[in-house]
Amino acid sequence: MNEQLLHYIWQFTHFDVSALFTTKHLPISIYSVGKPNPNAGADFLNAKIGIDELVWFGDVELHINSSDWNKHAHHKDKKYNSVILHVVWQEDKVIQNNNEEEIHCLELQPLVNHSLLGFYRQLMQSKSWILCQPYFKEVDEFIISQFTERLLIERMEEKSKALTAVFVKQNNNLESMFYQSLCHSLGLKINSTPMYYLSNQLPYKVLSKHRNNLFQIEALLFGVAGFLRER
Repeated sequence: MNEQLLHYIWQFTHFDVSALFTTKHLPISIYSVGKPNPNAGADFLNAKIGIDELVWFGDVELHINSSDWNKHAHHKDKKYNSVILHVVWQEDKVIQNNNEEEIHCLELQPLVNHSLLGFYRQLMQSKSWILCQPYFKEVDEFIISQFTERLLIERMEEKSKALTAVFVKQNNNLESMFYQSLCHSLGLKINSTPMYYLSNQLPYKVLSKHRNNLFQIEALLFGVAGFLRER
C-alpha cells in the first residue's frame, strides 16, 4: 500500500460503504469525500462527513499508518485543526490535533476488496508503455466506440469554446480570429504560446496593410519576434 493508491481508493470510494464506523465504533456517513488538495495542507478539502448523528464540514487527511500524523508533525500545525476525519490504512496510534483534540479515524484496510490491490500490483509491474494495455482486448468494442466518440465531441467542444473566445476578443472579426488561431497552430506544442503572443503584438489589421509586400511582412514578423538586431 502507498499513499497514492490510498488517495485513489478514498477519492472514488473503492471500499465497502454499507456500514462504516470509526475506530471508536461511531457510525460514519460519507456525503462528500472532499476535493483533492494539490497544495500544502490536508489531502482533501471541504468534505462533508456524518459522524454519530452529527454532520461535519471540513478536511480529510490520509496516511498509511495513523502514527504518520505525528511523524509529519501535523499535531504541531494549526492548519490541520480543520481535519474532521483521519483516513488510514491501519490505525497504530490514537492521534490528536494542535488543540489536543482526538480526531475521528476511519481504517480502510478491512473495507477494501483485496483483489483491487492485486490488480494494482499487476499494473505497477507491467512493462507496457501504457500500463493497462494488456486489458484493452477485454473491453467491449461498443464501449470503446462510445468512449472515443465522447472524446471527439469533448475535443470539438473545447476547440469551439477556444475559437469563440478569440472571436469575441477580436470584436467578431473572422479574419483576425483565423490569423491568431493560425499563429497558435504554427507554434505546435512547444512554441504555440509565443506565437499567440506574437499575433497579439502584431495584429492582423497591421499586417494586412502590407499584404502586397512580402519583404515588409517578414520584416514586421521578425522584428516583433525580436530576431532583428541593430548593427
